[in-house]
Amino acid sequence: MAFWWVFQGDSYKRAKEGKYLWAPQQDRKGHRLFHWTNMTRVQIGDVIFSGYEQKIVAVSVTSGSAYESDPPDERDIRKWPSRGWRIDVAFSELRSPLRYGDFVPSIVTMLPQHHSPFSSTGKSNLGYLFALPDGAGQLLIEKIEERELFFWTVP
Repeated sequence: MAFWWVFQGDSYKRAKEGKYLWAPQQDRKGHRLFHWTNMTRVQIGDVIFSGYEQKIVAVSVTSGSAYESDPPDERDIRKWPSRGWRIDVAFSELRSPLRYGDFVPSIVTMLPQHHSPFSSTGKSNLGYLFALPDGAGQLLIEKIEERELFFWTVP
């Protein structure tokens, strides 16, 4: 099991409803970006934290590995006309979303210098899907459990 961080903008609500994550395989110029190709590294049972509007709003568990897919929503087709990677997930939306300021200072020293969701100063980095070290993932689970007042067993 691995931990992942996904930044979701306007696609969060439709991805949650459709129970998926989706990223293009390449941009309009044909470039493959690491934060999209990370989709191919995700395995069944991995845990993904959804960042949306400066908060963790959901924790998901993957039900399979990435597979090739057209954009799942017509709004995505206008933005990303190429094929992409899709991962099916079970979203667990938090009752009390966790603001970035409540946890980023605690995990920033655990994060890698490159390909990290947050910079060393705690600012969000541009990208979609980022691998998280185990220690950072475990700390996030603990902080979420404190707020949600329940204990979630990570598979």
